[in-house]
Amino acid sequence: MGWYYGEASKQAVIDDITKGWVAENGNRHLTLAKSVRGNTLYTVNEVLTYNDGIEKSERYIGIYLLGKSGGDWGYKPMDESMGAYQYDCPLYFFDLAPIVPGGYAREWRDKVREHHRQKGKKQGAKVGQTIVFKPGVRFQGHTLDREVVTMVSGTKVYVRLFGYNVRVTPKHIERIER
Repeated sequence: MGWYYGEASKQAVIDDITKGWVAENGNRHLTLAKSVRGNTLYTVNEVLTYNDGIEKSERYIGIYLLGKSGGDWGYKPMDESMGAYQYDCPLYFFDLAPIVPGGYAREWRDKVREHHRQKGKKQGAKVGQTIVFKPGVRFQGHTLDREVVTMVSGTKVYVRLFGYNVRVTPKHIERIER
């Protein structure tokens, strides 16, 4: 699938994608939940179909890449069965769309869970634990290997370097030794 452009703002694209609509055959398309992570919109979509007076519901997770080209905002539509490479989808979406169709959906959901597991390993450090830095992390010209956590404020983690409390972001952390 390609990209579709024509909106004046990112929010206008999100509003357009997430508004419900009814197809000519009477099927209803609804957005039950949405989450924007950077330039990726995740949605839980429900399609209600009618056959001989019986309503059938299908749910799936939509993934929309958002971008700007030539002054217009647009999107590239995908869903979880298409092998997307975006893995920061909220985990609670899996509860809203529990039936995993074939294709790449199960593999994609496993990668989303792994992404959140890895992210969780890099957060939640406690004072006194040791942070092992990723190779090549430098501060004031010095390569960092491992440092002891000296302060935690909410989800922010600090170590003491050369007399300063320095915030450490998850992208710099290889692992936390407990």
